[in-house]
Amino acid sequence: MKRTLATLAAALLLPLALVACGGGGDADGEAAAPATTAAETETHSMGGTQGGTAGVSSPAADLEVTLDRLLGEHALLAMFATQKGIGGEEDFEAIAGALDANSQDLAAAVGSVYGDEAAEQFLDGDLLWRFHIDQFVAYTKALGAKDEAAQKQAVDKLMGYVQAQAAFFADATGADRGAVASALEEHVVQLKTQLDGYAARDFREAYAHMFMTGDALSGAIATEQSLATDGATDAAVDLRITLGRLLGEHAYLAMVATQKGYSGSKDFEQIAGALDANSQELAAEIGSVYGEEAAEQFLDGDLLWRFHIDQFVAYTQALAKEDEAAQQEAVDKLMGYVEAQSAFFAEATGADRAALREGLEQHVTQLKGQIDAYAAGDHEEAYRLAREAHAHMWETADALAAAIVAQNPDKFGGS
Repeated sequence: MKRTLATLAAALLLPLALVACGGGGDADGEAAAPATTAAETETHSMGGTQGGTAGVSSPAADLEVTLDRLLGEHALLAMFATQKGIGGEEDFEAIAGALDANSQDLAAAVGSVYGDEAAEQFLDGDLLWRFHIDQFVAYTKALGAKDEAAQKQAVDKLMGYVQAQAAFFADATGADRGAVASALEEHVVQLKTQLDGYAARDFREAYAHMFMTGDALSGAIATEQSLATDGATDAAVDLRITLGRLLGEHAYLAMVATQKGYSGSKDFEQIAGALDANSQELAAEIGSVYGEEAAEQFLDGDLLWRFHIDQFVAYTQALAKEDEAAQQEAVDKLMGYVEAQSAFFAEATGADRAALREGLEQHVTQLKGQIDAYAAGDHEEAYRLAREAHAHMWETADALAAAIVAQNPDKFGGS
């Protein structure tokens, strides 16, 4: 099916909330949400900051954010799902369901304009989206069984996916098919490599690479469709996406780290190291605006960023030991973090402290809720909350970026 650039752009330019909720539509334009997608996930804005994206929002920027957010989440879920699969962990089916919900969200952007047939083509077309996920599952099983012939067969099929998906995207966006194929092949190789080596460095690189892919695809659409960029400078959009990328990654790394800590996984230190590397990048981003002293304060200040991660580790350990007093102590300290971190951000950016407090408390509640659900064996609820927490972090990034841009017009071109 030939998809015109104009209609694909319209699909992807749906309001972020609609895409996040998996909103779709049939051929007659009736609203519909695919079953088991993020439509079942209630997302919230950062307190009173809903819609507060002045200075960082434009049709082109919102398209870029939407693609980056969903493609980045796909990479994280795919990598953690394959790890769960090769380890034979009980929550594999639940995380696989979250991965498929992400896939349906991507398809919903197309289906809301084209109806069920187009959404199904993206999702289930020959050698297309779900096919490549299935082949990673096949590769994972073959790797666990040490079946080299089956591993090679899965890799060969993934290379077929690269060509088919490149044709799909090139036809839709007008982007160079060879360049798209190269980017998709790199994605496949990165996911395979991290699974082969189970390396935290590899999965962080694979996650970051999806943003380059999302940027390239959205850029091709925006240029050829002449999507408006008014309202947001390149520097402002870069800040918004960088904060979204890092805060979104923080949410997933923190949640997976608590799961691995609770279950005593041998790679807990590795995932904890990746989480701290993410924290250091967040601090560096803050330092790029407010200086090194602010970066150090954010990272290691009393009751601030690293403190809240330490308290989630403490809570997880107490949960594993069924020590209710220690659990409550960790929660109380996390509430102290909410007060201190909201004060830090409010003083630095000029954003409303009450809204910041509400958003940070929601973040704490979501991360606590997912490890509680995981420990109770309610894995579907754990990953529902995981996706909700990820989406919430992007909303947090939007609010912070808007406040920073408004406060620093000379640096970001805001008003």
